Amino acid sequence: MAATACGTSTSSSSTSPTRGPDPDLLLTASDFPAGYDVFPADTHVGEAQRRAVDGRAYQPAECAAVFRAQAEFTIESQRIGVVAVNRNQSSFPKYSNAVIRNAEPMAHRREVITTCGNNTATITGRGTMTMTSTLAEAPPGLRADDVLVFTFTTTFQPEPGSTALRSQQQTVIGYADVPGLQVEFYEEVDGFDGQLDMASFDELFVKAVNRASNFQ
Repeated sequence: MAATACGTSTSSSSTSPTRGPDPDLLLTASDFPAGYDVFPADTHVGEAQRRAVDGRAYQPAECAAVFRAQAEFTIESQRIGVVAVNRNQSSFPKYSNAVIRNAEPMAHRREVITTCGNNTATITGRGTMTMTSTLAEAPPGLRADDVLVFTFTTTFQPEPGSTALRSQQQTVIGYADVPGLQVEFYEEVDGFDGQLDMASFDELFVKAVNRASNFQ
């Protein structure tokens, strides 16, 4: 799921030019722990997000409309980002840093968490995804107008006879409004034995938000 929720600041969601944000707003390879390689992130995620929503049956049922609206916000936004992956990526967290113009309003992100932070999504012929989420404390030292941080766990249970494998992913994601932009940062780990590194997330999230804020 592309996570979404809501807040009071509108600084990041007002109408803006179609140009993407400046790449100088992003973290670079030297900001991440040793052993990480940094790659450009896909900037055209909204259409894939919408196709995923349309291919699933949700419980609660209203989550389909909620997640579809979220995908539309993503499609209308302009974003640039990077992904940082450890060379031994099976046992280390993956990170992603993005800056977004015309972003999904924080108020809507909070609404999504309230309404559909806990849901199941059935994919016909494959299996069922179960998501549980929890709001988390924002780290201190952020120079931002509004901040939202939450964790979520997604577990996939294949249908009997399916060739898909049972899997689990844990994610902590933070959003922060700075003047004219929204910063998105997440850390995720795969596997049932994976553990989020919250100290590392806090450090990198603060660094990502304050870098974008300092350029404004």
